[in-house]
Amino acid sequence: VSAYMIMCVAYDLVYRFENLSNVIIVFLIMNVLVAIYCAIQFAAGPNVKVVPFGIQELAMLPARDDNRLVGPFLATGVTSEFLVIMIFLIVHQFFYVQNSWLKAGLIALATVNLLFLVATGNRGGFLTLIGGAGLFVWMFRKELGMKRVVAMVTAGTILLAITSAILVNYSEFGELYTRLGETEIEGGIPDTRQKSWPRAVEYVSEAPFFGHGPRYMMHGGSEGATYKGWEYHQYPHNLYLFMLSTVGMLGFVAFFWFFLTPMYKCWKTWRSTAPASYDATFAKTGVIIMTIILIDQIKVEFMRFNLVDYWQFIFALLGVYMAACHRAEYQ
Repeated sequence: VSAYMIMCVAYDLVYRFENLSNVIIVFLIMNVLVAIYCAIQFAAGPNVKVVPFGIQELAMLPARDDNRLVGPFLATGVTSEFLVIMIFLIVHQFFYVQNSWLKAGLIALATVNLLFLVATGNRGGFLTLIGGAGLFVWMFRKELGMKRVVAMVTAGTILLAITSAILVNYSEFGELYTRLGETEIEGGIPDTRQKSWPRAVEYVSEAPFFGHGPRYMMHGGSEGATYKGWEYHQYPHNLYLFMLSTVGMLGFVAFFWFFLTPMYKCWKTWRSTAPASYDATFAKTGVIIMTIILIDQIKVEFMRFNLVDYWQFIFALLGVYMAACHRAEYQ
């Protein structure tokens, strides 16, 4: 309910601002706050709990003891997805900012996002960024032109190389490339999902149409433990298996309909609006970002009960895209 209300608030916000670009500034400010959180966690080091001013209610999440940055969203995969999404919003905003200082600030923020993305050690998020960058370049090839495409790819490669070198050689958070090198795929399943995915498939087969209920998979506890008649099972780290297990095929179809609707709206706006306009290119980023979200959820599920703050971010983004597309239709 809270996520849906945030989506409505974000939808309304678009209509309160004359310039859609000003709405994105709200998300950029949010990104700066997340970056500050990550920076404090990064400086504290792995498994160190920071308690600002000694107030326990303000206690920050510690970085994982396996040298991976968690960020404010509790899960490395979710934090990495947030950073990837914001990188694409920053890149889009960059081409419409005239002030050189603001351009420099956007470059700095994108670089920081890239740094912390690598620090999460999340392989899926990193590969999603690479794939999303290829999709972005292909979809924006006409607007950018060959020179800009080459410049973007070159600059992105250099920034990635620099941030990676800093993390690997001068920090405790350089595990990404080691994890990538050690990745094994067996039967189409990554090594870290060899137990959870097949187990989730078994749960799905027990109640394929309606699922086992939204509280079937509980966080915390021991495997096989029961709580008031509910058996504990680990999260499958796959949104689609998670949804099929909890709300079944009916809920799964409803979810896809919910996400594909704004994606279709973005595609329609992009195709029917002046190609070089802010609204058209913004709608095009919506197609890219929602594709990234749906693909990235293969390796993580953002619908966990302890990730409500991230639901609100995603739903706020959906509200902005829906409102932007509706406003473009009636202008």
